[in-house]
Amino acid sequence: MKTTIPTPEFKINKRIVCPIEIDMYNIKGKYQDGNWHALILATAQKWVEKKQFEGKGTIWSRVQPSANFENFTNTCFITAFGMAGFIDQLEINLCAYFSRQVRRSDEMQIEQGNWRPYLHLEQGKIWIVEDEDVWQELGLHQPNH
Repeated sequence: MKTTIPTPEFKINKRIVCPIEIDMYNIKGKYQDGNWHALILATAQKWVEKKQFEGKGTIWSRVQPSANFENFTNTCFITAFGMAGFIDQLEINLCAYFSRQVRRSDEMQIEQGNWRPYLHLEQGKIWIVEDEDVWQELGLHQPNH
C-alpha cells in the first residue's frame, strides 16, 4: 500500500535565485530521454540521509525556451527552498554525468504558478505528486553509475 499525504504546504519565497538549467533534449547516453530525473531523485535521497533532514523543503521546476546552450531549445530549470546546500550538490552531481548540458542560470524570481513543485520533503521523507491533490512517498533506487 502506498503512503500518501494531501497536498503539502510548499516551501517557496519570491526571492531571486540562480537555478540550475538543464539542456534536457541534448543529453546523450544513459541519462537521455528523461532518465536524468533519476540523478535528481538520487541526489535528493542522499541529501536527506546525510542531513538527517526532518524539516520541510520543496524542489521546484519549470520548463521554458532558452538560448543558453548551443541551440535554442526548451530547458528545465530546478531550484529548491528550505534545503540549504542542495542545489550546489545537485549541480556537482549532474555535471559529473553531462557537464555540457548543465549550467547555473541567470537570476530568476520563483513564484508558485509559474513553477511546479517537483519534489517535496517532509516527515523525513521525499514526496512526489500522484495526482492533483495527493502526494505519494517516493521509494528511491540509486542509479547505476
